[in-house]
Amino acid sequence: MGADLVLTCVKDGYVSSLRPIETAATDMDNSGAPLVTAKSGSPRPDLGIAYDDANGAVSFFTLLSEDDGGLVLPLGVTVSLSPSSGDGPFFTNAENLFERSATSTVGGLGFFFNLAPGDYELTFDDPRADCAPISFPFGAFGYPAPPTSVKFPIRAGFVTDQVGVLCTPKSDLSGLDAGARDR
Repeated sequence: MGADLVLTCVKDGYVSSLRPIETAATDMDNSGAPLVTAKSGSPRPDLGIAYDDANGAVSFFTLLSEDDGGLVLPLGVTVSLSPSSGDGPFFTNAENLFERSATSTVGGLGFFFNLAPGDYELTFDDPRADCAPISFPFGAFGYPAPPTSVKFPIRAGFVTDQVGVLCTPKSDLSGLDAGARDR
């Protein structure tokens, strides 16, 4: 109960994955958080980088809650990594393709590549919303570090899959310019 665990997932021919979870005070079922991986050995020429097997990577996400209870992928959330390391962040669009020029979320996921092994923290910032780490009762998605960060491990040759936050719109957006309110 309340323990931080790391699941290690390895399959020949595929990228190895780590899934950091925080256990709950109840029975846990991680079936709602499938593991997604890719074939191994493919550099990222579309991003101008190559994988270094001595390092690792992390995939991250942001979700935004809507008034009707639904969830969407928000635009414009900035993500910072501590300690600073590797290549990124790189953001994917709604079609799951990298948007090379993006400096904040545009839909889908984001990634940091070539991170030296160790422990890291991602911090999420959205001027229109409060973003809190996700820690569902069924686990997954990293170790929450409130109010806006998620901690996770990086191991050589693994992708840490996925860490993220749930953003809730701020009730008063009057202090933001019109462009920021409409994002």
